[in-house]
Amino acid sequence: MKTTVFVLLILCGALFADWIDFGFNTLDHATVTVIESTPSGMVIDVMIPGIGLTETTEDGLDFTILNVPGMTISALEPGYPQLPKVSFLAALPENPSVTFTVESMKTVEIGQITPYPMQPIPYDNDDLPPFTYVPS
Repeated sequence: MKTTVFVLLILCGALFADWIDFGFNTLDHATVTVIESTPSGMVIDVMIPGIGLTETTEDGLDFTILNVPGMTISALEPGYPQLPKVSFLAALPENPSVTFTVESMKTVEIGQITPYPMQPIPYDNDDLPPFTYVPS
């Protein structure tokens, strides 16, 4: 029964999803490519094809679920916004001095939304924990 309800929720959610295409016609998921790697640094190219927005309501509050194929969701802790993230492994020396530079190719505004909060992960065979939301 739980499986049937879950599948129905997924299908219903897909009906109300909106896709914002970022214009990379050859991509269907996020990619991470190492452009250059030297002993003193590396250049990484992160390509994101677009973002899926799904409207949902919990406890009378409106939220938007953000989804990017190929990325995982993450949050500081349960109740905080769940956002797509990209991750990769990089070897660093013993005492690294790490700096990041982000160069945006394109800015896309999606309007004012409230991202859906990350929910607690239930232990095996436990009931679902109550809905958790930490307003900002």
